Amino acid sequence: MSVPRGAAPRRRPLPHPDRLEDGFSLLELMVVFTIIGVLAGVAIPTYLAARRTAQDHAAQSDLRVGLEAANTAYADVQDLAALDAGALGGVEPSLTFVGGPVRNPGHVSVVTGTLDNAPVAFVSLAERSAAGTCWYVYEPETSPPAYGKGAPAADGSCDATQGVGVAAPSFPA
Repeated sequence: MSVPRGAAPRRRPLPHPDRLEDGFSLLELMVVFTIIGVLAGVAIPTYLAARRTAQDHAAQSDLRVGLEAANTAYADVQDLAALDAGALGGVEPSLTFVGGPVRNPGHVSVVTGTLDNAPVAFVSLAERSAAGTCWYVYEPETSPPAYGKGAPAADGSCDATQGVGVAAPSFPA
């Protein structure tokens, strides 16, 4: 290609100083997505573990409140074996007390009675946490309460009869 005499060769225009190149390179995008992926890989399991712990603590708190309701009702009737879900519900309306198995958080299974071959009355409460663990509190009339946990039944329910006789504490009073 010949350039006419006296004419300057064509040059690419320089970019305006206020205008940078538009867009990101593929490498820059890959680095950003890699960093986001690593952060998500660390944060998501931590969040899920904290969520499960919070759900379990909510069920434990409900059982403590339910036990306080049982003790309050006991002060009125002086007979643990006479307590039922209706009596406890009248004392503590924020919880739903049920006389049988429960599947939903906030529903507390109640069993009262006497132990085999002994006149000792007891109250046993159970709740299934949103995380799927069954939590129990068992209080005989003559002993301090015992707290425990276990797996739900095959149908996903928790029943206070499973908590009767829990001996070793699994969560603090």
